Amino acid sequence: MGTVPRVAEEGAVRYDNFSAAYRGELRRLLDSSDTLTTSPRGERTRELLATRFEIAEPYYGGMYSRGHADLDLHCSGRKWSAGYLAGELCWYLSGSDLVAPISAYSKFWNGMSEDGLTVKSAYGARLFRGQFDALEGLLKSDAASRRAVITLLHHDDWIHGKDVPCTISLQFLLRENLLHLVATMRSNDVWLGTAYDVPAFLAFQSLLASRLGVAAGSYVHQAGSFHLYEKDAGRAEETISGGDGECRGWSEPRWDARNIDDLLFYEHCVRTDVALPGAGVRLSGFWADVAGVLTKHWAEKRAAR
Repeated sequence: MGTVPRVAEEGAVRYDNFSAAYRGELRRLLDSSDTLTTSPRGERTRELLATRFEIAEPYYGGMYSRGHADLDLHCSGRKWSAGYLAGELCWYLSGSDLVAPISAYSKFWNGMSEDGLTVKSAYGARLFRGQFDALEGLLKSDAASRRAVITLLHHDDWIHGKDVPCTISLQFLLRENLLHLVATMRSNDVWLGTAYDVPAFLAFQSLLASRLGVAAGSYVHQAGSFHLYEKDAGRAEETISGGDGECRGWSEPRWDARNIDDLLFYEHCVRTDVALPGAGVRLSGFWADVAGVLTKHWAEKRAAR
């Protein structure tokens, strides 16, 4: 544990890093006396209501450990798709709400689109179409502001349709040269949702922190319904009992407009199987690592076909 001050109140569970948080929250859902049993849409579910946890130092020896060029993400028995995580991050950063770029990584998204073209849960469209710039400007003009909030669930999203964003808001709080992030979810499936949502939100936090010239502070994750489907309980138990595995492989992202533009161009080319220009693209640091994941992902996917 480092020196980052506590952000959530004393009663919230606090972890050193994402790896510990993921295993700990699985354990809470499996064992807590406060866990409810519900069956939304006929699927038996274990659920905690109005719960939260805090990650004290997201980049301290956990999810974003350095020095693993293969970006082999794992956490005990829980396997991540590094390719999906990289593709989803690019989709977010592009600001797109089109379903085609993300459904290339997971066909799940095709079932979420109401018009066959777009999806509402495209957080990048609600965060990177000028809103991120506005957050930076607000916090540079008023470091103590409480207004640096992006609302990802809009008032008419839940009225109709099957794609209702799970995330209500992201609030960024700049205190003592540390940028904290509070993510508020209406609904969060710990097995599928938390596994990819939290890494993406940690990336957003670090990217904004680097634009402000400060360090990333604590991350607080809170959910109205925090749940685990019964069908995933066995695998969750295996993940916890599989040893104190450490998620690894992602270095801490830093904002670099040229690298981001080049990465998005590269992702489009490798996903659509279009040849790069003769000079290719030149990427460095975190962005080069992400491109390496995309290269491996699409090479393996096309070889399997």
